[in-house]
Amino acid sequence: QNMVKFVPNILVLDYLHAIGSKEQHLIDKATNLLRQGYQNQMRYRQTDGSFGLWETTNGSVFLTAFVGTSMQTAVKYISDIDAAMVEKALDWLASKQHFSGRFDKAGAEYHKEMQGGLRNGVALTSYVL
Repeated sequence: QNMVKFVPNILVLDYLHAIGSKEQHLIDKATNLLRQGYQNQMRYRQTDGSFGLWETTNGSVFLTAFVGTSMQTAVKYISDIDAAMVEKALDWLASKQHFSGRFDKAGAEYHKEMQGGLRNGVALTSYVL
Protein backbone atom coordinates (compact mmCIF):
# COMPACT_ATOMS: atom_id res chain seq x y z
CA GLN A 1 0.00 0.00 0.00
CA ASN A 2 2.96 2.32 0.45
CA MET A 3 3.68 2.29 -3.26
CA VAL A 4 0.02 2.97 -4.09
CA LYS A 5 0.47 6.24 -2.20
CA PHE A 6 4.07 6.88 -3.33
CA VAL A 7 3.78 6.69 -7.13
CA PRO A 8 0.93 9.23 -7.57
CA ASN A 9 3.18 11.87 -6.01
CA ILE A 10 5.78 11.23 -8.72
CA LEU A 11 3.07 11.71 -11.33
CA VAL A 12 1.85 14.91 -9.66
CA LEU A 13 5.38 16.31 -9.62
CA ASP A 14 5.95 15.27 -13.24
CA TYR A 15 2.74 17.11 -14.18
CA LEU A 16 3.51 20.22 -12.13
CA HIS A 17 6.96 20.46 -13.68
CA ALA A 18 5.63 19.79 -17.20
CA ILE A 19 3.16 22.68 -16.99
CA GLY A 20 5.69 24.97 -15.31
CA SER A 21 3.54 25.31 -12.20
CA LYS A 22 4.46 28.03 -9.73
CA GLU A 23 2.34 26.37 -7.02
CA GLN A 24 5.28 25.83 -4.66
CA HIS A 25 3.03 24.64 -1.82
CA LEU A 26 1.81 21.75 -4.02
CA ILE A 27 5.35 20.89 -5.10
CA ASP A 28 6.51 20.96 -1.47
CA LYS A 29 3.61 18.80 -0.31
CA ALA A 30 4.15 16.15 -3.00
CA THR A 31 7.91 16.17 -2.34
CA ASN A 32 7.37 15.69 1.40
CA LEU A 33 4.93 12.86 0.73
CA LEU A 34 7.56 11.22 -1.49
CA ARG A 35 10.12 11.43 1.32
CA GLN A 36 7.66 9.90 3.78
CA GLY A 37 6.73 7.18 1.31
CA TYR A 38 10.38 6.35 0.71
CA GLN A 39 11.05 6.02 4.44
CA ASN A 40 7.94 3.86 4.89
CA GLN A 41 8.88 1.60 1.97
CA MET A 42 12.36 0.98 3.36
CA ARG A 43 10.75 -0.96 6.23
CA TYR A 44 9.80 -3.63 3.68
CA ARG A 45 13.28 -3.98 2.23
CA GLN A 46 14.73 -7.41 2.85
CA THR A 47 18.39 -8.09 3.66
CA ASP A 48 18.89 -9.57 0.18
CA GLY A 49 17.85 -6.26 -1.44
CA SER A 50 14.36 -7.35 -2.46
CA PHE A 51 11.08 -5.87 -1.27
CA GLY A 52 8.42 -7.95 0.42
CA LEU A 53 4.79 -7.38 1.08
CA TRP A 54 5.41 -7.37 4.83
CA GLU A 55 8.50 -6.57 6.87
CA THR A 56 9.26 -10.26 7.44
CA THR A 57 8.18 -11.85 4.14
CA ASN A 58 10.36 -12.99 1.28
CA GLY A 59 10.91 -10.64 -1.61
CA SER A 60 8.44 -10.37 -4.46
CA VAL A 61 9.62 -10.19 -8.08
CA PHE A 62 6.75 -7.89 -9.08
CA LEU A 63 7.03 -5.65 -6.01
CA THR A 64 10.82 -5.38 -6.21
CA ALA A 65 10.61 -4.38 -9.89
CA PHE A 66 7.84 -1.88 -9.11
CA VAL A 67 9.71 -0.36 -6.17
CA GLY A 68 13.03 -0.26 -8.03
CA THR A 69 11.68 1.50 -11.10
CA SER A 70 9.58 3.88 -9.01
CA MET A 71 12.57 4.83 -6.87
CA GLN A 72 14.69 5.41 -9.97
CA THR A 73 12.01 7.80 -11.22
CA ALA A 74 11.57 9.55 -7.86
CA VAL A 75 15.27 10.29 -7.47
CA LYS A 76 14.81 13.36 -9.69
CA TYR A 77 12.63 14.86 -6.94
CA ILE A 78 14.18 13.61 -3.70
CA SER A 79 17.86 13.02 -3.03
CA ASP A 80 17.12 10.71 -0.09
CA ILE A 81 17.01 7.65 -2.34
CA ASP A 82 20.07 5.47 -1.97
CA ALA A 83 21.41 4.43 -5.38
CA ALA A 84 23.07 1.37 -3.80
CA MET A 85 19.66 0.25 -2.51
CA VAL A 86 18.17 0.44 -6.00
CA GLU A 87 21.17 -1.41 -7.44
CA LYS A 88 20.86 -4.18 -4.84
CA ALA A 89 17.15 -4.56 -5.67
CA LEU A 90 17.99 -4.87 -9.36
CA ASP A 91 20.76 -7.37 -8.56
CA TRP A 92 18.23 -9.45 -6.63
CA LEU A 93 15.89 -9.36 -9.61
CA ALA A 94 18.70 -10.49 -11.90
CA SER A 95 19.32 -13.44 -9.57
CA LYS A 96 15.68 -14.52 -10.03
CA GLN A 97 15.86 -14.59 -13.81
CA HIS A 98 15.85 -18.04 -15.39
CA PHE A 99 18.53 -19.03 -17.89
CA SER A 100 15.87 -18.63 -20.59
CA GLY A 101 15.37 -15.00 -19.52
CA ARG A 102 11.95 -15.60 -17.94
CA PHE A 103 10.87 -14.39 -14.50
CA ASP A 104 8.35 -16.30 -12.41
CA LYS A 105 6.29 -15.09 -9.47
CA ALA A 106 8.12 -15.08 -6.17
CA GLY A 107 6.88 -13.70 -2.87
CA ALA A 108 3.47 -12.75 -1.53
CA GLU A 109 1.01 -10.51 -3.38
CA TYR A 110 -1.60 -8.16 -2.00
CA HIS A 111 -2.90 -5.90 -4.74
CA LYS A 112 -3.18 -8.52 -7.46
CA GLU A 113 -5.28 -6.09 -9.51
CA MET A 114 -2.18 -3.91 -9.95
CA GLN A 115 -0.49 -6.77 -11.76
CA GLY A 116 -3.20 -7.62 -14.23
CA GLY A 117 -1.86 -10.71 -15.99
CA LEU A 118 1.71 -10.19 -14.77
CA ARG A 119 1.93 -13.12 -12.39
CA ASN A 120 4.10 -15.43 -14.47
CA GLY A 121 5.82 -15.96 -17.76
CA VAL A 122 6.01 -13.50 -20.62
CA ALA A 123 3.89 -10.74 -19.05
CA LEU A 124 5.82 -10.65 -15.77
CA THR A 125 9.12 -10.86 -17.64
CA SER A 126 8.12 -7.96 -19.88
CA TYR A 127 7.21 -5.87 -16.85
CA VAL A 128 10.45 -6.61 -14.99
CA LEU A 129 12.63 -5.91 -18.00
